[in-house]
Amino acid sequence: MFQLAVAVREQEYIRRLADYVRSSPFGQEWRITGFSSAASLKQYLKGGYPVDLLLVQPWLAAEAEAHGGGIPKALLVRRTGEAGCVSEGWIEVLQFQAVPRLLRQLTAVRAEGGGTLVKLRASGAGRTSIMAVYSPVGGIGKTAASLNLVQQAALQGMNVFYLNLEPFEATDLVLGVDGSSDEEGLSGLLYTLKSHPGEAEAAFRRLRRHHPVMKADYFAGEAPPEEKYALQSEDTAKLLQSIADTGDYDLIVVDLDSAFCEVHLSVFERSRHIMWLISHELPSLRKTESALSYARRAWPERFGNAERNIRFIACRHMEGVGTTRQPARSNLPVFGKLPYVPEWRSLEQPGQLLASRTYRAAAAGLLGKLGLKGEEFVDWGRNRTVAAEPH
Repeated sequence: MFQLAVAVREQEYIRRLADYVRSSPFGQEWRITGFSSAASLKQYLKGGYPVDLLLVQPWLAAEAEAHGGGIPKALLVRRTGEAGCVSEGWIEVLQFQAVPRLLRQLTAVRAEGGGTLVKLRASGAGRTSIMAVYSPVGGIGKTAASLNLVQQAALQGMNVFYLNLEPFEATDLVLGVDGSSDEEGLSGLLYTLKSHPGEAEAAFRRLRRHHPVMKADYFAGEAPPEEKYALQSEDTAKLLQSIADTGDYDLIVVDLDSAFCEVHLSVFERSRHIMWLISHELPSLRKTESALSYARRAWPERFGNAERNIRFIACRHMEGVGTTRQPARSNLPVFGKLPYVPEWRSLEQPGQLLASRTYRAAAAGLLGKLGLKGEEFVDWGRNRTVAAEPH
């Protein structure tokens, strides 16, 4: 049986991790001993107790190095790249992720024996799925759908990145983030991809941010509209590939605007799932049919290959009280539905788009229908943090 020593500030994290391991098949392989202070960790290590792997947060790295001897060690980080802030030679493991994946990574760390910096990719490395959210109809709810799909995928244990490619966006406002800060965000990564492509991964890790309610990463700040309008198909492909190549994500959700150009096609070509939003209104259906017709004429082969991944989602299907209407006069196959939310008529509070239980449940249902599901996920606590005083 492997002896795993976990040293973190949050006692609740240790408890939840240990409870999961004991009640799972991993309980036959791992025994966990937890510490939430430098003193208790130091005493244990100096006592000569058997330890097969030492897993610590960055603030305890010095203590582990001083008293851990040749024990294989890993750094428990909230974000990839923190090991560089401590010292070389540390293996990084993400603290908040699906527990089976976490334990498989720890098994790999123990097999490595520690001593060299190893970038442990997520289990979906090389298989990152891309989901496009699109509609030729403005104001139909693309961003609401995108954000809720992102959040629900994250809650199911997936590592998710939200990418908004709308020229005119309000991501910071919608998420309740201070939009006045001078964040490079997407602009910074696009510049790096053009000028220093070899530094793209490092730039991405520096520029991304994590949102505690959405429970996913994204770019803060707004890229100037002219930069997004200037994007070409090749630029878009490189952007998506650079994010996928980090290996940090199971899913990238791309929030698109209502136009249809090479950028949209490039996203579609790389998307496993294209969530095309429609409603029962005749103008919505007419715009959808026109967009489909245009794409089939403009890119017969390329769009033809991507079209098979389109899933038509009927939005606002409970328009009005007590009514349920399907899209009229249309042969479009409806894959799923997203409900009408009366409270969204006036969006006055940040985070309001992620506050509807009915809508969140519908988004989770769509993910299940698509077969998108993360591994078993432990509720680490509110906003994926747990509060406890070290002892």
